[in-house]
Amino acid sequence: MANVIKYKSLIKEISSDIKKIEGERLKDAAVYLQGKIRAKIKKGGKAASGNLPKSNTGNLRKGIKYDVQGETALVGFGKPAYHGHLLELGTVERQTKKGVSKGRIIKKPFLIPTFIEEELAVKNILMDWKL
Repeated sequence: MANVIKYKSLIKEISSDIKKIEGERLKDAAVYLQGKIRAKIKKGGKAASGNLPKSNTGNLRKGIKYDVQGETALVGFGKPAYHGHLLELGTVERQTKKGVSKGRIIKKPFLIPTFIEEELAVKNILMDWKL
């Protein structure tokens, strides 16, 4: 009787393990960025023009959220920080319906600069393969 050699492919299992690790790394990177962004938001008082934003209520800090969807991690403003984009990008002078000036918001970017500053750290998190 001849010896029979059987081979079993582990490609599906390996692929599944890689996707799981990728998802964990994406979440780790998103949590890291969320923490770095929240750290830039000062507590209490009003922010001086051009400085980082401050939060009297804590809503801006609480509203920095992340979500991992498949192969994409989203980090940005969510509930209750509906005003986050206004602080990040600034506004032109606004007026009420009666023509009274409500002023403008000077931009105090902190989200996009944090993404740029932390790019290398995020890449390192994503490449940290622990099998």
